[in-house]
Amino acid sequence: MLLDALVRPDEAQAATALLKGCHPLEYIEDQIATSRPSLIPGASVQLLERCGIPLILPFGDVDPGLIKMTEGRGPTALGAFIKAVGCHRHPERDRDPPLV
Repeated sequence: MLLDALVRPDEAQAATALLKGCHPLEYIEDQIATSRPSLIPGASVQLLERCGIPLILPFGDVDPGLIKMTEGRGPTALGAFIKAVGCHRHPERDRDPPLV
């Protein structure tokens, strides 16, 4: 089984370096478009913002496939990420066709 999930860097310098190239941003957009789970440490939130990807779904719920890991929430976030990976995909994020 191919595991296709993404963990982003939690270092500001690494996240800033990724913002300079189009390939990392394109990869992130593809991960989100295909409803794959992602673990997003604090510094990497700017990557999602740059791609125009919200952490909240259009109908107001928190996206269960985008796990934001803030300081002091490591074990909880990792548990949520493992659960999200177990779901493989998160269809509630699908945008094609767009939600009505």
